[in-house]
Amino acid sequence: MDLRYEAYCFADPLFFDEQRDAGVPGGSFAQDLPAPPDGWLLADQDVWRMLAPTDRSLPRQGWKIHVSAHLDNAARVLATVHAYCTEHRIAFKHLRTRTVLLTRNSKYAQRESSGKFITIYPADDAQFDRVLRELSEELAGESGPYILSDLRYGKGPLYARYGGFDEQWVEFDGARVLAVSRPDGVLVPDRREPKFYTPDWVQLPECLLPQLAARASGDPAQFPYRITRCLHYSNGGGVYVARHREDGREVVLKEARPHAGLDAAGTDAVVRLHREHATLCHLAGIPGVPAVYELFTVWEHEFLAMQYLPGIPLGTWLVRNYPLTRRERGKAEIEEYTRRAVALLDDITALVDKVHERGMVFGDLHGQNLLIHEDDTTGTATVSLVDFEMAGSASDIGRPGLGAPGFRSPADRAGFAIDEYALAALRLWLFLPLKIGRASCRERV
Repeated sequence: MDLRYEAYCFADPLFFDEQRDAGVPGGSFAQDLPAPPDGWLLADQDVWRMLAPTDRSLPRQGWKIHVSAHLDNAARVLATVHAYCTEHRIAFKHLRTRTVLLTRNSKYAQRESSGKFITIYPADDAQFDRVLRELSEELAGESGPYILSDLRYGKGPLYARYGGFDEQWVEFDGARVLAVSRPDGVLVPDRREPKFYTPDWVQLPECLLPQLAARASGDPAQFPYRITRCLHYSNGGGVYVARHREDGREVVLKEARPHAGLDAAGTDAVVRLHREHATLCHLAGIPGVPAVYELFTVWEHEFLAMQYLPGIPLGTWLVRNYPLTRRERGKAEIEEYTRRAVALLDDITALVDKVHERGMVFGDLHGQNLLIHEDDTTGTATVSLVDFEMAGSASDIGRPGLGAPGFRSPADRAGFAIDEYALAALRLWLFLPLKIGRASCRERV
């Protein structure tokens, strides 16, 4: 399943849809805000609530301000911004519900837009400068997920980028995308990427020059590892193969961004990384479970360095070896696949049993979290488990907040039964490789 579909699972328990309504009763942020004064236009547009003074006009594009927040402080941050913008008659919009905010910050949300809770539209550069200065004081001490597409202002929850205020569209690479206008009037894509970008004809405001210098001031040599390749990106952070700068040891390095990569329970990537570290320490010494080297912080991100285990994901092994997708296959080929698949299932079950013997539940068993390493010389295969962020003690673990479609257990399972369900799904999947089980949107969310 393409995990970009995940956001569409939050809108409806049974069907893919965009999040347009106000969500569950009591989840609307607007219910705790005063009504805007006279002379304001208020409208709901998709997941956003738009507020603008009727006597002010805005340019079609310019420097905008984004305000970040997490679930615990969102209402407080919004109340501050709402009061400031209505007092100074500055147009802004905010996400309408807590459910939408969670979705926008979830693990597989779009990295280029995650973290954006409020957008403020200054009328000109002078107002842009003033809003940043004054709101940064009023929001001092507040935090939120880092907005990757923007430049952060100071150390608070304010971010800035140049982009469109009005919706303008242009065809680009066969798709219709949001656009901005060049000085000659030609529309070009309004680039929205998980990195800060400014169009080449736009000059950075003076108030942002110190912020850009601060962003570029980090010394890569101070990072204890040299990253050699990326294994996986999510909104919660990356997973990399790296080597230690001093001893050259190859490791897997897992990154966690604070307040980002939320699961259905609102748990962020940092909490899950600490959970994974504690679990791996508890399971130390089990063959097939990666050893822990260190847990450390660089800048505001958490990193876990662990043993690099060889192999390919079980899903990749299946694609390479499954005989029924080939036009020409004989009985011997099918029997050989059966023998190898049953042997792998026995090894997987034995490994999960060892985890259970220590009182732990893996919680997220599926074809991408199992590595298969086959030795061509000996003809043997070894199995490893990776990605323990959803693991926990069998005595208190409930249904994990994340899970792969088709392998995540029903809501009535707890403890070891969570893994037992996934093992049963794996046994079927290796012979009938379809997403099976109760994998509807209801089960996903």
